[in-house]
Amino acid sequence: MVVLPEAHPLCVKEKIEIENLENEPFMLSEHGGKNEVTELLEKSGVHPQK
Repeated sequence: MVVLPEAHPLCVKEKIEIENLENEPFMLSEHGGKNEVTELLEKSGVHPQK
């Protein structure tokens, strides 16, 4: 799941690929999924802003 403000350029896309998240600001929940999401991003070579 990706949450974006209405005016974000990615909102016009019907499907957001993980590569589209490169250099985007990123927040992860402290509860559940953090390790899985981080691992998926690393495997895909995606480096979001921290």
